[in-house]
Amino acid sequence: MFAIEPGKDYAVITGDVIASSDLEAARRKELPATIESIAATLTDWLRADQVSPIAIFGGDSWQLLLAKPADALRAALFMRASLLASPLEIDTRLAIAIGGIDFVPEAGIEQADGEALRMSGRLLSELSGRSVSMGFECHDPSLSRHWDLVACLIDALVRTNWTPNRARAVSGALRGLTGVQIGELWSTPITKQTAGRHLTEGAWEALERAVTEYEAAFSQSAPEG
Repeated sequence: MFAIEPGKDYAVITGDVIASSDLEAARRKELPATIESIAATLTDWLRADQVSPIAIFGGDSWQLLLAKPADALRAALFMRASLLASPLEIDTRLAIAIGGIDFVPEAGIEQADGEALRMSGRLLSELSGRSVSMGFECHDPSLSRHWDLVACLIDALVRTNWTPNRARAVSGALRGLTGVQIGELWSTPITKQTAGRHLTEGAWEALERAVTEYEAAFSQSAPEG
């Protein structure tokens, strides 16, 4: 876990698995472990000094704190893609917020407080009553409107284009994997051509552009793959 610096902006992603109560009890029991496993992959990729240990609430809600706001959109989409590609084939709401953090106790972000945490939690509550499953907020009203609109459009692409296979391919592309490496994410590897088809059908080109623009807007460099 990284040190919190006063006056610095951080990113918070709060998620809530959609329709988790519809899962059978045995599959619902697997949900926390599935979320933790995906978060572990994210931590290995972004590095442990850039992302907090994941907090899971009530078995189907989760939260991450990231040191660099520029990493937030890519990380959020990775969590969503990986959950859809998991054996549970589940979707999640995503509330991304950028702002300050007052403190994070040693016990973890469950007991932390700060602007970004409050904004993300409030935004997730708002999403729960809407048909849109993804939102963005920061302390700049203009940036908030712009990137919340982008999040809304990304959500529409995901809901209308992603299947588990397409989500798996996108999860690999978000990490910067090659076509061959993406194909190896399947238990029975697929060809890079088939992986490429899944990326095309999953609207990866449009998503990649949005992620790249977001990274440029919030930092001078994109996260390492």
